[in-house]
Amino acid sequence: MTVWIPLSAAIAAVGIVSNFLSIIFFIKLERKMPSLGNRLLLLLNSCDTVVCISNLIKITLRDVLMDAEEYRTKELTQSYLTKVFAYIVSVVIDRVSIEASCFATVTLTTTRMVSILQPFYIIKETIVRLCFICFIIIITVRESLKGYAFSYMNYTAQNRTTEGNIMTDINEWTRIYIYLISTVIVIATTTVAVQHLIKSSKSQRTPGAKKKRDATVTTVILAVLFTACNLFNALVVHVRQIDKNIVDPGFFQFVVWIILPLNSALNPYVYLVRMRKMRLFYRKSIMRLMSTQSEGISVSSERRTFQSPHTLPRQSVYANESTL
Repeated sequence: MTVWIPLSAAIAAVGIVSNFLSIIFFIKLERKMPSLGNRLLLLLNSCDTVVCISNLIKITLRDVLMDAEEYRTKELTQSYLTKVFAYIVSVVIDRVSIEASCFATVTLTTTRMVSILQPFYIIKETIVRLCFICFIIIITVRESLKGYAFSYMNYTAQNRTTEGNIMTDINEWTRIYIYLISTVIVIATTTVAVQHLIKSSKSQRTPGAKKKRDATVTTVILAVLFTACNLFNALVVHVRQIDKNIVDPGFFQFVVWIILPLNSALNPYVYLVRMRKMRLFYRKSIMRLMSTQSEGISVSSERRTFQSPHTLPRQSVYANESTL
């Protein structure tokens, strides 16, 4: 087992909890204050949750496959093929959710730029949904073909075939360019939004302008985190595709198992730091939980205190009667 895999599992577990709590907050926020920005944050949050869950499942199934006797003997039993299929599905979901998170981040920064440059322009959410669905379908088909070609051959055949290697290379280059193009769009849209916001902030001092600035700052932080993780991953994978001997295997494992899950696990903490409403929501939830637990403890103690003599052991009843 690679030394980075246990740490990746821990990051994924923390990310699942933090993203799940953030989803609850954004759902309640969307009900009170429906807006495209809140829905995009909910979309990004949901994609990050799937990234963390699928990463944890992928790690578990990978260990199961590599510890199986059939992995060493290459004996294709029905049970082993079922495990291989489950692993392929987890890998496909993991890759699709990562690229869906890229799409959500690009859409978030682009819509933020449009709202700043053209405040009265209404973005059609139907188009955004349609583009997201088409994007998911395309990358799911692509990753499914690659997942079968790589995972099935790697865990069942003695030697991977040329066709599997070609399909894997095509898929990897496609993923690299998706990461690079997404990063360029995020950097460009964020830069334009910040520049325009700096120019307009000198003349606008209204509460609405302050909210717009706060939302833009949150988007900038998410964009910086996205750029740092995805650009770093894309460059390392790009160099490795050219020559596998250039990149140290241990360093490559660090990039694969740590960098991308780390981005998804850290995004909820950006919301927590930047959004006062989320902090209040968490504080009230914790206080409500603590008060519920304390009430439960007090009720159970009162029941023990005022317990009927008929429910006491026979010796204790007689002992009480003798002392009267």
